[in-house]
Amino acid sequence: MDDQFKTLSMFEAKLGKDGVVKMLARHRVNAEETIAELSAMKNRNSIDLDSVRMSAHRLCGGSGSLGFKKISGLFDKMCEAADLADNTEIIRLIGEVEKENEQLRSAIKERYPEIE
Repeated sequence: MDDQFKTLSMFEAKLGKDGVVKMLARHRVNAEETIAELSAMKNRNSIDLDSVRMSAHRLCGGSGSLGFKKISGLFDKMCEAADLADNTEIIRLIGEVEKENEQLRSAIKERYPEIE
């Protein structure tokens, strides 16, 4: 079994597949919107440290609670970079998050085709 879906499998055993699909769909909408906002900051080369910190903290916890360790770790590093006001590192991490999010989106779509 794919390691990143272990946690969702445990949720599925308790909530059923429909429950997991609803929970995951809400998370994905929030994640996609927030990552788009972070990408826009990167593309403008205009980083709002408070916004980055709050967004990264929220998505670190949300992604981690669903078992998505890699992207959660990237958001954790982004929080640290925001605390240090390291815009160069934040921009680099946003790029890493964009790549990981693409891979995660594909894996989720394969496992849960009901989620767009």
